[in-house]
Amino acid sequence: MQLDDVDPKTPDRASLARALGELEAAKGRVERDAKLVASETRKQLVSELLPVLDSVDRAIAAGEPTAVAGMQLVRRQLEAVLRGYGVERIDATGHTFDPQLHDAVATVPVADAEQNRHVLDQVAPGYRFNGALLRPAKVVVGTYEVTEVVEPEPAVVPIEPAAIAPQLDPRFFRQPFRGARPLREPMAPFRIPHRGRRW
Repeated sequence: MQLDDVDPKTPDRASLARALGELEAAKGRVERDAKLVASETRKQLVSELLPVLDSVDRAIAAGEPTAVAGMQLVRRQLEAVLRGYGVERIDATGHTFDPQLHDAVATVPVADAEQNRHVLDQVAPGYRFNGALLRPAKVVVGTYEVTEVVEPEPAVVPIEPAAIAPQLDPRFFRQPFRGARPLREPMAPFRIPHRGRRW
């Protein structure tokens, strides 16, 4: 068989391998994009459900005892669904303040230095989604300030002017001339002396 007898429409092995490689790469890209879209959709759904969970927590804290049991059941079910999606709750009360996990909404002065930069109260819990921070915990942080000892200022003693400088005798100081000055010709210094002749 000679080279001239090869059909030009028949693909060679190199082009077939190249086409197969491009098909595999496209398939991988589509799968990655589909996983990314699914993850973003789950993250958005979880973000929209977190305020509902916060509302249930507030209702349990302020509810009547007869309704609290039903609300706690709803809360457990909702939390189990969110946990199934990869959501993890962050409780911050009593921990050291971490700006990467906590959002300080207020600070409270404390008398104990051990409570400095510690979370005293949690306004809203934080959540992680698949290991990444979804929402920081809103917390109240204690701040310890060292009180400075203020030393009393020395008493101000009034000083009389006579004690600062003695009275000066005016006889020892040259006084400015206060009388009328004698008139002189303004051009007198520039004239050439002469012997009785006028110019």
